[in-house]
Amino acid sequence: MIYSFDAGQRLDSEESLKTLDLSIWTTQITRTVDVLNGYAGGYREELLDALDLQAGIDVEVIEFDYLDVNLMVSDYDVAVPAATRAKWENWDWWQDTYGCGQRTQTPAAYLANVPTRLSISDCNKGLISEAAKFLVMMRFANIP
Repeated sequence: MIYSFDAGQRLDSEESLKTLDLSIWTTQITRTVDVLNGYAGGYREELLDALDLQAGIDVEVIEFDYLDVNLMVSDYDVAVPAATRAKWENWDWWQDTYGCGQRTQTPAAYLANVPTRLSISDCNKGLISEAAKFLVMMRFANIP
């Protein structure tokens, strides 16, 4: 079983094309990582399909987007343990663990604003890492 986490903010390519604004390629060259990630994901799928055929191994890739945490925590129909939900709804645990100061949004919602331009603060690293752990935990808790 392979877990794949995407921790990059999305490039709004539709908006760029619609407005003919291609400056993203000259002003934020690191955003090419978005494009390369797409190619790498496609190539990985091809390799895993080939492995399936050659070795007869059934490889399951479970993909996560760290922004899924906000959806799960804000959806009270999802069975998230109370202590875990509380951790993602206030900054106390994050302050004690990673030194994150208070923000205007909940930690879960704040994930959408984490800049991922190859320079991530310790606080934001902690948020993304804990999001990955949380999503894996929730996946195992909900396996039929």
